[in-house]
Amino acid sequence: MSAADAQLKDAAKVFLRDTTRTDLLQNIITQGFERQQFIFLETFLNALLKKVGKNTDLYWLLFQALEAQNTAQARIKAAGCLKQLFQMPNAKTQDMYASILPYLAYSGNKADLNVAIKLLRDGIAQIPDSAKIRRDLAEALQQDNRSDEAETLLDEAIAQLGEHPDLVFDRSLLVLKRSHLRAGLGEYARRFEAGAFKDVTLEAPWPRWQGEPLAGKSIYLWAEQGVGDIVMWAGLLPYLLQQNCKITLAMYPKMQALMKRSFPDIEVVDRVDNVGDAMRERQMDYHAPIGDVMVYCLPEYTPSAHPAFLKADSQLAAKLRQRYLEKSESKATRLIGISWATAAKTFSRRDIPLPLFWRFAHDADVQLVSLQYDGRSKDLAEFTKQTGVTVIQDHAIDAVEHCDGWAAQIAAMDEVITIQNATAHFAGALGVKTTLLLSSFGCWRWGMEGKNHWYDSVEIIRQKSGDPWKSVLANLDAL
Repeated sequence: MSAADAQLKDAAKVFLRDTTRTDLLQNIITQGFERQQFIFLETFLNALLKKVGKNTDLYWLLFQALEAQNTAQARIKAAGCLKQLFQMPNAKTQDMYASILPYLAYSGNKADLNVAIKLLRDGIAQIPDSAKIRRDLAEALQQDNRSDEAETLLDEAIAQLGEHPDLVFDRSLLVLKRSHLRAGLGEYARRFEAGAFKDVTLEAPWPRWQGEPLAGKSIYLWAEQGVGDIVMWAGLLPYLLQQNCKITLAMYPKMQALMKRSFPDIEVVDRVDNVGDAMRERQMDYHAPIGDVMVYCLPEYTPSAHPAFLKADSQLAAKLRQRYLEKSESKATRLIGISWATAAKTFSRRDIPLPLFWRFAHDADVQLVSLQYDGRSKDLAEFTKQTGVTVIQDHAIDAVEHCDGWAAQIAAMDEVITIQNATAHFAGALGVKTTLLLSSFGCWRWGMEGKNHWYDSVEIIRQKSGDPWKSVLANLDAL
């Protein structure tokens, strides 16, 4: 223990003996957070609450200390702390209300979700001009399979608060999901007005494309959002090429090799925030973020009605396939790639416990291969310990930095089973047989029913509200 940490703990002992010294309390809290002593703060604040009784400000500090620990156990404690906080009669801040959605509505517990909806309704009454609280309530209602109410709430919020960009964007996603991408496209085109996109910009000297005919024209398309979204929208590029236009695609370095191989008729350049002088001198007719291709090309062109478009490195895919089959302890002849979790904490409701994937490895002819974008070595080690089944994890594949190698790995599979993440998009775009395990909350990209617009090789298994994943997977035929 460092001298500073020892002094911090001594100060806490002094304050617990004399709680009138508010200056000392402020110093303890400030130093505790600055020194990232979150477990110490948890212990100290619990002791203080026990001594002085329930206090809204102390509960809020305790919640922040628990949140900062970033562990599953601490998240459970943080949810309980929030419930205690909101039982207090004191006025709550918008930041407090903003914590309800990730810690209660997304907990997977129906009772917590009901509490979240009630608290968020109370929040609107307390802070009626808060767009954030209304957005969170709409999201919670969707979690509860009440999309009609969610859309009505967003309509009312826009009517009362004006065309708030975040509200308009949220409504566009909900309408896209409910209409199976038949409506909401116009509002989605306004996404860069929303706060989530304020830093996703590109300064270009050409007019932004708004769906004008492209025959004989040139267009500069630039990458936006995640790699899964980019692949999804890339499925519409063949439609643009059919119009006899020249496309320059500004792409992140990690995806350039894959895009060049997949679209040899498209010029692929570096994605930058400000088009350089050399590019400015070129006579482009239009520019557009790649997501606008969806806005103006659906439903005239549906990628799932056309051949798979992504082209992996076939030689690398063959080498990887041979390596994995040779590594298989059961001498398997079939490879099934799996992905069970997302790296984004706000989307953890998509995750499926890895042990449930054991049923797909019951056949000795099958070897499971991890396609996780973010590794998850601890999950795999625990899975093997529980089931005795080894899932191949190839550390030579860096999905985060080199999408070309990851695409080759996916192309080496006979089949892919995945949650809703980038793996589903890559596998579908490569034409690999894919089972997409879609959470009951769903996603605007996949709609609410029926087949998807994007990939013919992707079959969607939709979780119904209230159904645990264990029962959903149990109903699948053995692979």
